[in-house]
Amino acid sequence: MTQRYQVINNEITELNNKRLERNTKHENIFEFIQILQQKNILINEFDDELWNSAIEKVIVHSEHEITFVFKDGMELYWKI
Repeated sequence: MTQRYQVINNEITELNNKRLERNTKHENIFEFIQILQQKNILINEFDDELWNSAIEKVIVHSEHEITFVFKDGMELYWKI
């Protein structure tokens, strides 16, 4: 009985963590869309506010290879 409780409790914890992660991603995307709407112009130069709202980190693999990690978890591998 105790083992069954522990298994179910672990499943609930995992589901709650996934829900929290999904909500965080949703909030990040919403924030990004709001920033884009506030700009109300075509973006033709680097915008640090936009960059910071979308990009979590950049991983440099080598002099010619990088990966952009977006705040929603998506990764974009790029060869320079």
